[in-house]
Formats: sequence, C-alpha cells, structure tokens
Amino acid sequence: MVARFFALIANDCIRRDIHRSTAALEDDILTFIKAHNERPKPFVWTKSADDILATIKRFCLRQHQITKASESER
Repeated sequence: MVARFFALIANDCIRRDIHRSTAALEDDILTFIKAHNERPKPFVWTKSADDILATIKRFCLRQHQITKASESER
C-alpha cells in the first residue's frame, strides 16, 4: 500500500507540475499529503487473494519457461 501511495503522489503531484528546485518539489509533495490527509480515501483491493496468487503463479511459470529456453540455447 505504501508503494501505491507513492504512485499516487507521483501521478497526481510530481508528473503534473514543473519544479524549479528540490524545495519547490518538497513543498508540493507536503501540500499534496496534507490535502490527501484532510479527505482520506481508503485503498480498495479489487482482486481476491486467489486471483493475485494465480497471477503470480502464471508469472513464475512463464519465467521458468523462459529460463529453461535460454539455457537450452547455450
């Protein structure tokens, strides 16, 4: 969830503005966080644990197949 919050900051705050200094960037981030905390919205899981685990399993199987294929080419 922390990574998701940082993505939210990046998408809604950092990428949409020009920051001429690190101080300006820091001020914008702190302003964003303050506004977000005044009206917080919970993060909602859109997939079940079974769906997430199935996705991970497919990814691992695919990576294993790629590794085996590259090893057989050597």
